[in-house]
Amino acid sequence: MALKAKWILAGLAASTMAGWGITIPVTGAYSTGFSSTGALLTTNAAADGNWTFYAGSNLNALSGSPVGAWVVRTPGKPFQNPTTWTANDAASQWISPTSARTGNGNHLATVAGTSYIAVTSFSIPSMHDPPNLPQWWLVMSGTVWADQGVAGNAFYLLDSGNTPVYTGTLTGTPSSTVSAGFQFSTWVDPGATYRLAFILPNTAGTIAGFRLQLSEAYVTPEPGAWALMLSVGAGLAFASWRRRKAKQPQA
Repeated sequence: MALKAKWILAGLAASTMAGWGITIPVTGAYSTGFSSTGALLTTNAAADGNWTFYAGSNLNALSGSPVGAWVVRTPGKPFQNPTTWTANDAASQWISPTSARTGNGNHLATVAGTSYIAVTSFSIPSMHDPPNLPQWWLVMSGTVWADQGVAGNAFYLLDSGNTPVYTGTLTGTPSSTVSAGFQFSTWVDPGATYRLAFILPNTAGTIAGFRLQLSEAYVTPEPGAWALMLSVGAGLAFASWRRRKAKQPQA
């Protein structure tokens, strides 16, 4: 029995050191270029079901009306200037704040706005027993491309009132051909809705495009909390073994 208890404790300790134990995907987190149910959009100028644009150069613009977001799947190069770009694939696609096309549908039409905000909303799962903690630990990461870059190379996690709860910096400067990464983890409220936003500078009378590919988007108990839970479980297992051992008749 002593050997069995040691194996239980060792297994729990290893789980504690190895990771957090559980991960739960957030609801509604998609890369650009998908429907609201997660299907890849294959029609040029189809409306993105998860992302939209707002016209403006700061987060206050999010209180206005959304402009919309449309998938860019033109048969030729979608951008007249620059003439090169990172092509779409099955994991993510370019979107634009306009559904208009020029050149027999081969190119994006220009837009009047000098800046846009690309934003998506997603929901955090409710908390249940276990672990019944007051907050989840949100982990998100991915890659972005942007026709004229991202303002300040920064991204924002916003609550339902559009108040920033996390501001991060991209690893690199994105363009139509060069990607930049983003990664963050922070506390979030169970059952709440959040927004991920990128402010995109644009020159009036030019095209505007944005692409984001998610690598991970999930919640988990915070590492320290999960380790504590496992430690408590190990303690209970050991105490249970001690009680059983004490009840055994002595030879």
